[in-house]
Amino acid sequence: MAGGILCKDWNSNKVVSNRQMEAYGKAFLRKYENLVQRKVRPAYQKYFQFLKEKPILIKASVSTSHGAAVEFIPSEVQKFQCQTITDKIEQAVFQGIDLNTLNSNDNNRPKFTYSGEPGPMYNVSGKRIGYINLMFITNKGWLFNILETGSVITKELIVDGINYPNMIIIKGSNRRSAWSRKEAKEDASHEFWTDFKIVYSNSEEFREFIATPELRNIASKIDAKFKSGKYDREYGNLEFKEDMAELIAIADSHGIKHEFAKNIYEFVKEQPSWRERHPIMFNVMCGILLLLLIWCFKWVWVKLNHGWPG
Repeated sequence: MAGGILCKDWNSNKVVSNRQMEAYGKAFLRKYENLVQRKVRPAYQKYFQFLKEKPILIKASVSTSHGAAVEFIPSEVQKFQCQTITDKIEQAVFQGIDLNTLNSNDNNRPKFTYSGEPGPMYNVSGKRIGYINLMFITNKGWLFNILETGSVITKELIVDGINYPNMIIIKGSNRRSAWSRKEAKEDASHEFWTDFKIVYSNSEEFREFIATPELRNIASKIDAKFKSGKYDREYGNLEFKEDMAELIAIADSHGIKHEFAKNIYEFVKEQPSWRERHPIMFNVMCGILLLLLIWCFKWVWVKLNHGWPG
């Protein structure tokens, strides 16, 4: 009975509360940070700007008519704020300006100008649609009409001359189900991989980090062939050339310098073998193996000289 009452009290279709919006924001931050720490070595985490901006003010807005939003703002201390509004969320977040702003300009980002009848520039029905480092001129219209099923994630926008630098997550739904911890984790995971692709595209150093395991794997195979004498055969030099070409092709696929790939091979080649790194363990294992061989030999010798049972 109590469980039924609890379930009824939860009701995922109810308007989301301030407390749940705070739980959503904190779950988002935890998940994002956890992914960066698990997937990226500390030296390369500097490229994830969102993590560098901690602590964060989680600023939530819940519309009583349509939708809700969360903005993550760099702050001196991590804290939470929430406001209830009556306007549709997308029009409350991006304040409309009843001016013709066609002359607005910013050469550092693509610009999109709306020239249709008064209304939204974009109707959004899909989830987690990203708008990053863009400029919009709505010309007496407004930027988004986000449907109940839709959501957008924005960063570094200029809308009608107003700068919106922070990450803002806007959803057409103001229901609890849209702002659960599960949704927070999925939104954070989506945003992490989006940032991951952007960092990969912008930084050769980060591409080197991503390419290193694959390059090491191929370099180790080449080194093993070299040490086993496979390149000493009649066409060994050609086989070596083909294997090195494969190494270089991996570097090309990641957009990094050939020299980096060759340095990986040289590094692997200079590494001591397992036997050289663990001489005591190697000798112990050889001793155990020798004792087993002696025992087996003696057992066979006894059986041959005294006959097999039966």
